[in-house]
Amino acid sequence: MGAVKQFVTFRLDAMRLAVELGAVETVHRAAAVTELPEAPGVVLGVIEVKGVVLPVYDLRRRFGRRSRPVEPEDQFLVVWAGHRRVAVHVDEVVEVIEVSLASLSEASGVLPAHPCVAGVLRLADGLIFIHDLDAFLSVAEEEALRVALEGAHHDSRSR
Repeated sequence: MGAVKQFVTFRLDAMRLAVELGAVETVHRAAAVTELPEAPGVVLGVIEVKGVVLPVYDLRRRFGRRSRPVEPEDQFLVVWAGHRRVAVHVDEVVEVIEVSLASLSEASGVLPAHPCVAGVLRLADGLIFIHDLDAFLSVAEEEALRVALEGAHHDSRSR
């Protein structure tokens, strides 16, 4: 089979996406998301996982789709996005797959100019877009999220 990589696949509406298995920490059932004032528009809010407050990324907004409320059957994929642990709101985590590097393609030929798509898996049953977690937030959005999280942390300590 040659060189292989492992990915966690998930659904977002009819779109199939994947992230590298090494970036995934765990999967959690959906929970209520607390609003985070001043956060970038692609951040739904925050959740607490094992005593740690995590921002919740909304992939629908990033892909230009209309956001929707978190449903009880949804899931949160807890992942490392650069230096930050985050939760990604997804419809359903599907499976872990192992694919040959030969099945990977550059994203530009299929989905040009989308910074959050690092590549495309071409499988017998269709395409899966590989989500680039490090490119999810722009530099300005990352700074706005940092400030919002610090403000929320400061507010919770002063109560």
